[in-house]
Parts: sequence; C-alpha cells; structure tokens
Amino acid sequence: MVKRRREQASSVTSGGLSEFQRYLNQPLLEIDEEGSFDLLGWWKTNQSKYPILSIMAREILLVPVSTVASEASFSAGGRVVSDKRCGLSPETVEALVCLKDWNLADTRRQEAEQEAKLAEAFERLKLERPEWMPRNPPHDQQSTTSR
Repeated sequence: MVKRRREQASSVTSGGLSEFQRYLNQPLLEIDEEGSFDLLGWWKTNQSKYPILSIMAREILLVPVSTVASEASFSAGGRVVSDKRCGLSPETVEALVCLKDWNLADTRRQEAEQEAKLAEAFERLKLERPEWMPRNPPHDQQSTTSR
C-alpha cells in the first residue's frame, strides 16, 4: 500500500499533468448561494480522481472543533475587522492581530517585572523596618509556615 501511495504521489498522468494541476484545470462548479454544498462529500466522491488531494482535504476539513478556541478566536477578529476596517487585506488584519498580541504580551511581562520589584521592595522594607510589620502574621501565613 505504501508503494502504491508513493507511486500515486509521484505519478504524472499521460497528459503530463500532476494531480494538483488536473484539479486546477477543472472548470469551476456552479453552487447555489442559498443551497448548502457538502465540501467533504465532494472530495469523497472525487477521491478516485484526486487521491492525494482528497486525503489532504479530509485531514484539513476534519479538524476537531475542540482545537479551535471558539469565542476567543471569533471575537478577536470582530474587534480587528470592524465595519470601518472591512476593506483591510488579510495580511493587514494578520499584522494587526500580531501587534495586539505582542502588545498584550509586553504588558504582561512589564506587570510581572513590576510585581517582582514590589516584592523585593517589600522584603527590603521588612528587613529595614521590622517594627512596621505585624507581630502575628495573617491566618493564611501561619498555616503555611507551621507545616
């Protein structure tokens, strides 16, 4: 079976065209805008004509729903592609999403650095001014230090 797949993958039809070229040379299908088109069914029907492409299509089209963060993915796009920005190219939209993500990551990094600096300052304060610290630690700290 592996040998047959390799032959199919490297085979060129008698006309000298690869499977992909044959697919691209096919006329476009007329699809009713209001009707539904079963894309996966089309690839299954044409599996003998395009064996490699049909396998690829099946693997791409059958991505489990759980691998996509539904609301987060769609709402992020909605915030980038608003009515005013609907004419943006896909590359520009991708760049905007990346910039926003990088900005948020930078903000998170800065917040973590600030928290570390505050913790250091608090530790220095405890050493320099122990009289400012409560004599009995809060309940949560007592339970963790006595273990």
